Amino acid sequence: MKFATLYMIVILIAGALELNAQSAESYFEKGRIYHTGEEGVQDIEKALSYYKAALKRNGVLYPALYNSGLIYHQQQDYARAQTLFIKAAKAATDSPKDAKRYGAMARNGLGSTYQKLGKKSQAEKQFGIAKRLFPSFVEAHYNHINLLLLQDRGKEARKALLLAEKLAPSERYGKIKGRLKVEEKREESGWANSVLGIAAFIVLLLLYSLFLRRQSAKRVGKR
Repeated sequence: MKFATLYMIVILIAGALELNAQSAESYFEKGRIYHTGEEGVQDIEKALSYYKAALKRNGVLYPALYNSGLIYHQQQDYARAQTLFIKAAKAATDSPKDAKRYGAMARNGLGSTYQKLGKKSQAEKQFGIAKRLFPSFVEAHYNHINLLLLQDRGKEARKALLLAEKLAPSERYGKIKGRLKVEEKREESGWANSVLGIAAFIVLLLLYSLFLRRQSAKRVGKR
């Protein structure tokens, strides 16, 4: 009798846990539909409320964590976005499949959030992790190169672009290439101006030296 009672309790607990997990997935799916507007109605706030409901039932549900992070990032609530992307990155490691891709997505989101918060070194670190986890992830390469350009690190940006085109080819880099060309012209112009400046300085020195010689010759002639 005791064994039968214990068995029933175990079955009930297992059933409750399974229902809870299913409920989390169900709430996420409703949120996703509102998030994407798949059924003709996009409502970000409703999507977020369903994601929250999903996370109450399963706090490590990666899709709900990641999508919530995206929403808060778009709303410029970077503190919440940061927390959610960190949790998503941890949850990704336990994903039964595509763990590296999901981890890269979360790290890229975290990097973008750090960049918005002005934490450039931390942002660069996260983009680097994302690229290592999933080398063909275009978004991580693009964001990393863009960050380098924003810091006037053109040489490193060109090197990163060559790697990106090898590992993650994309037409998206066209915009970056245009910016790099502008940067190259600016560098060339700056170099040319420097050369002209040095040349002008040398000419002035020669003219001044010639002037001094003439002055000295005049003083000798007067004697």
